[in-house]
Amino acid sequence: MTNLIKTNPTRRTFIKSSLALSAGGAVLAACGNGATSGLQCATSDTLSRSEMLSREGRDYAEVSQVDGRNCVNCEFYNGLEAECGSCQIDNLPANPAGHCVSWTEQQA
Repeated sequence: MTNLIKTNPTRRTFIKSSLALSAGGAVLAACGNGATSGLQCATSDTLSRSEMLSREGRDYAEVSQVDGRNCVNCEFYNGLEAECGSCQIDNLPANPAGHCVSWTEQQA
């Protein structure tokens, strides 16, 4: 009798599936708000609980959901576009693709 449903996939099947999922994730990331940053700058792995609470109080997000308003073009951001910088408000790491309610347009 032939088993039509494979319950134990081969390594080749697993690798193909993993690559397909990775490619799909990259496409989704590239579609999101023009932000292609894969950086993780201010997460629970890198900040203390009190630092995370400070960020939550300002609705900080690692990837901005507001068009044209990212940390990299905020008056308070110190850093480059391709790496984690810092925020002058709390001296904590900030993602250049991030955003919070304290966002203020850079002065020329």
